[in-house]
Order: sequence, then C-alpha cells, then structure tokens
Amino acid sequence: MPELKELVDFPAIVHDVKSMFSDKGIRLSLDLPETETNTLAVLHGLQRDDKPLRVVIYDDDEFQKVLIASKKQP
Repeated sequence: MPELKELVDFPAIVHDVKSMFSDKGIRLSLDLPETETNTLAVLHGLQRDDKPLRVVIYDDDEFQKVLIASKKQP
C-alpha cells in the first residue's frame, strides 16, 4: 500500500462555523499563527486548483504528547 504524503500540518483554532442555507454547505474559518506562511501558500494553491481534501483533526495537546512519546521509543 502506498504511503500517504501530508500536504500541510499546522496548528489552528476554529474561528467560525456556518451552515449555508443557500447551498446547504458548511463553511469554517480557522485562525493560524502568523508563522504559517508556507501553509498559507499551500492552501491558496489548493483553493485555486479546487482540490478536494480529506481533513483529519486532532487535539494539538494530545498530538504533541503522542509525538513526544513516540520519539522517546527506542
């Protein structure tokens, strides 16, 4: 099975979630730290190319704990 390659990995806070009655879609806005300029460039490209994405969300505190714990494994 081929390996999945992440396009971007960034911390964020949910800013806004809206239900759109006009097209029955859902819109969400995320706040990213100002250091995420590379993420901004990637997301602009994905938006321009109208690429469908798969979004998986983790709690960042839990993610960091697991990441640190996995690096301590021999």
